[in-house]
Amino acid sequence: MYLAAAFPAQMLVSVGTGAPPLTLALLFLTNCADASLGAFLVRRITRSDRPFVFDGLAATMIFVAFGAILPTVLLSFADAGISVATGWSNSYYAAFATRARSNVLTHLIVVPAIVDLVGLDWRRLRAPRVIEGTALAGLLLLIGYQNLVTIPNYQRAGSSQILPMHSLITAGTLGDESLNFSVPADKPFGLFVDVPYDPAFRAYLLALESPSGRTTPLRSLNAAEAQKTQIFVINPGRQAGKYAIVVSGLATAAADAASAKQLAGLQFTVALTR
Repeated sequence: MYLAAAFPAQMLVSVGTGAPPLTLALLFLTNCADASLGAFLVRRITRSDRPFVFDGLAATMIFVAFGAILPTVLLSFADAGISVATGWSNSYYAAFATRARSNVLTHLIVVPAIVDLVGLDWRRLRAPRVIEGTALAGLLLLIGYQNLVTIPNYQRAGSSQILPMHSLITAGTLGDESLNFSVPADKPFGLFVDVPYDPAFRAYLLALESPSGRTTPLRSLNAAEAQKTQIFVINPGRQAGKYAIVVSGLATAAADAASAKQLAGLQFTVALTR
């Protein structure tokens, strides 16, 4: 009866794993066999029909060896065979190692808590024990939340991202022709740009002109920098259309920006993808 009641719970919990229903049903049988074998071995070793109690080091070690590790390792062979035979896993060893590690850890964490909770005499509880248990449960929930939510979010936020790169090196400088780039909306991308160098100018101003006509300064370069390929990071947001990187030259580095002469308009068209 208890095993029949546990079957819908396992199927519900395993819905998000993507495993076929047949695989889940067979794995439920191996899990039941795992639990039954562990209970049988613990009772045989302790030679007692009384409810098992974690009342010392000997009882704990018996549970660890014969209730958590041995039956789990033995049934993991069958579990891995089912995973491979039903096509859920391509690697027998990977399925075996994953099942053995996860189930042993689950037994060591969950079973002692359930055994102590079931054997607890609720009528003899005192306020200090309730406060102690509540505090411990709260800390465990906090640690679990940090491990499952907070830390993975920090890792994803801090992980380096590789920008998609495009090149304007072959783009015309003053013509109407432009290159076409398809990029995801709200995602930046990189542009390789060769600035048209002219010995008559000692400084260069580069600005981005959007389809709406808005001009955003990008970078200023000296003569030496202008002779090297530059990389710009462009974020079109959700604005598709024709863009241009406008290159202007200054006769001297100290010259006023208003005196800059436009040298090139490197045009490109952005198409947004999902």
